[in-house]
Amino acid sequence: MRVKGELVVIPNESQQFRSILECNELCECQISKCLNRRVQYGPRQKLEVFESPLYKSKGLRTTAYIPSGAFICEYAGELLTLSEAQKRIQIIDENCQMNYILCLYEHSKTRLITIVDPSKRGNIGRYLNHSCQPNCKILPVRTNCPIPKIGIFAKRDILANEELCFHYAGGDNYNGMLNGKPCLCGSTHCNGFIPNTQI
Repeated sequence: MRVKGELVVIPNESQQFRSILECNELCECQISKCLNRRVQYGPRQKLEVFESPLYKSKGLRTTAYIPSGAFICEYAGELLTLSEAQKRIQIIDENCQMNYILCLYEHSKTRLITIVDPSKRGNIGRYLNHSCQPNCKILPVRTNCPIPKIGIFAKRDILANEELCFHYAGGDNYNGMLNGKPCLCGSTHCNGFIPNTQI
């Protein structure tokens, strides 16, 4: 973290090898003055759910400038086991429903996995759309629990009224399946499909 509590962004760094440890109840710092509790303080102000003309669905945008590395919001929802996630994804696929289930792999795809489903209980994080060239990234953030929260951070400076997007499969080092729904991100680096990773 920087002095102002923002994440230090290292270009082209894989998110799968990076996690954040925030101060917790064992720290001696004053909670009201601590700059290492960004996720615990809740979502950034001036975020707005809107109808995205690009994606033809709801999206999330900022109404104010966000500096590179700043915490935006948590991708919050119901924590799932691997088997429960597989069951839900099968039902979602069979019924052609929207899939909001996010799998966060730490260290490698064979190590730690956190699976979150915000479809029934969640927050504004579920409205971020996918982009093959995103302005946000996701990182595991530990507070008072070994199970991480999924934090969404600015990957670069983001201007007011920009839609917030992240790469649904993690980004730069993605080598999973590209057989999902057609991607509408319009990026010059667009893969043509929203990533459909197998869990």
